[in-house]
Amino acid sequence: DKDESIISEAINALSKLVSATPALVSIKSILEIVSKTTFGIIHPNVWIRNSTFKLLTIVMKRLSLVDIHVKFIPIIKPFMRMDVSRLGIIIKDRNQGIYEEWKTESDEQLILQAMGTPVCRKTLELALEEARQTLSGPLEGEDEVISTQIPTATLESFEQAFISKLAARNKGGKTIINEDEMQKLILMQDFIKNYALNTKSKTYTTDFSRPAVPIEK
Repeated sequence: DKDESIISEAINALSKLVSATPALVSIKSILEIVSKTTFGIIHPNVWIRNSTFKLLTIVMKRLSLVDIHVKFIPIIKPFMRMDVSRLGIIIKDRNQGIYEEWKTESDEQLILQAMGTPVCRKTLELALEEARQTLSGPLEGEDEVISTQIPTATLESFEQAFISKLAARNKGGKTIINEDEMQKLILMQDFIKNYALNTKSKTYTTDFSRPAVPIEK
């Protein structure tokens, strides 16, 4: 989807699906949803980050402590700037000899505080243009029509070619993309590839139809 508001609404729809139909959505499917949407943690659009945060907190309520630590945390950890190993932990009050489960609000606050800083908007725009060029080779000579019929070989070699193109930007003593930003782009490469496929020959635009608001706490 080229419109960032659509991406945000799509993530919101997934949140409703996970929350409203627990019997129809398996844990495996939930974790796949998380894996496909983690890019939103470091996306520059505040609406997408907000929607992703809400999805993560809803998913937490569906998972067991084992699933949280064995499956959920490993998926989101690369996108976090703080340790999230305390998520869902049951702590013991040794003085009173009782166990107290962490409140949901505590877990939500931990996720919010741990979310990685977003990638720079200009850096993402640059990466998307490089991704389009990486994927455009097989379609040279065609009309400017959006197409997802990219040869499998091109998609399989995308990672190496894409990263090489980004690294080339820093040659000649100029650092266009610093190491931190580069790592974020690598984490987001699946999103960047899919976005580029759906916006080939188009200019990357931001939706300004809604005012920016901070992530809800």
